[in-house]
Amino acid sequence: FFDLSGRWVDWTTTGEVALDAARAGGDLVGQARMHRSLAGAAYFRHEHETALGHLDQAVELLKRLGLLGELIRANINRAMILGAQGRHEEVVRAVSAALGSARTVGDDKLLADALAVLGASNAELGRAEEARRCAEQAMALSRGAQYKLGIAEAWEILGTSMGTPGELYDLLA
Repeated sequence: FFDLSGRWVDWTTTGEVALDAARAGGDLVGQARMHRSLAGAAYFRHEHETALGHLDQAVELLKRLGLLGELIRANINRAMILGAQGRHEEVVRAVSAALGSARTVGDDKLLADALAVLGASNAELGRAEEARRCAEQAMALSRGAQYKLGIAEAWEILGTSMGTPGELYDLLA
């Protein structure tokens, strides 16, 4: 709701209240999830360092809790912020390291998201072939999971990594 309506300040205020409640109740899972949520609000306000700080706290808690799927998601979120900062080599290293774990979780949407982030950074770095390979894998996973956002993200990467409109047309044919 907060994201779709652009109410990032309200998102932050609500998230901080929820984080305080999770801390007061000793709810480590709630704390990790609220740090990740607050990172999202900060990301949309272009407060990338604040977002990274929240994600670092979420990652630490999720490691302690052994919640692998949520840990991978937080690391993908972290990579997205690094990408927004233009730190694409760091994104490639981080996501490449996380792909093995992402495959073991068995969540095709999660894996598609990781591949999309990896593909987008490879495209930014001018590695068109690697970007297309990631996008094609993300597309296949997203289609299988009927994950429309993942399909759209894969198309975006394919579009930005193609050398000419004709190459994109050939891919569609």
